[in-house]
Amino acid sequence: MSRPQPPAPLPGARPGASAVIAAFPGELAPLVRGWRRLGTNAPGSGLWVLGSEHRWVAACAGSGALAVERAFTLAASQGPLGAVVSYGLAGALRTGLKPGTAHWVSAGLSVDSGAAWSALHPAKGAFLLTSPRIEPAEGKADLLRRFPGSDLVDMEAGALARLAEKQRLPFYCLKGVSDGAEESLPDFTPFLRADGTLALTSLVTHFAVRPNNWKKLIDLARVSAAAAKAMRETWMRSNIPI
Repeated sequence: MSRPQPPAPLPGARPGASAVIAAFPGELAPLVRGWRRLGTNAPGSGLWVLGSEHRWVAACAGSGALAVERAFTLAASQGPLGAVVSYGLAGALRTGLKPGTAHWVSAGLSVDSGAAWSALHPAKGAFLLTSPRIEPAEGKADLLRRFPGSDLVDMEAGALARLAEKQRLPFYCLKGVSDGAEESLPDFTPFLRADGTLALTSLVTHFAVRPNNWKKLIDLARVSAAAAKAMRETWMRSNIPI
């Protein structure tokens, strides 16, 4: 099998690596296949590079704003950054956005602070809300009432947009849909540590003795994998090189 070729830099990128930041390794898996994985000292984190001069770097360190900062720091540990991409899963706020699909985002808002941000994209993309929590179906319906015209909700993009703005880095955002507007994910909140990493052993132990939830977890894993694949395919079909 031939080695993957380093992609071209993102349009508008400054000299330096283009960094792809996600919450969990599964979100990045299709994208970083063939990239070189580096060791990290932080539990629950991952770091990958592509290109002889690490022109592309991908990092994850958990869910939420604190985890975004750690992942950004991990990516920057490989050298100066030239652009940043928020990449990962989000919940749909509208019924027209189907689980397993992926969408470029052109603007968003952090619901806790009210801070608005924009992302580079050649055409009008989705509008993304960033929430500090995993939103159930009723929470998503409430967000849509409060912020009409919104499309998706995640937990990371707003924090990464602020970091990119502070560093004056071009910012892109691509999200895959993990759950529909009328769906509620299994409640993972008790298994998210304060730093945003997932207490996987506790989660598995909890759900192992609750077979009523097994189908939900299996369906979520299947849809999340499809969404991760769709993110890479959406990027490949766009005129943003990867």
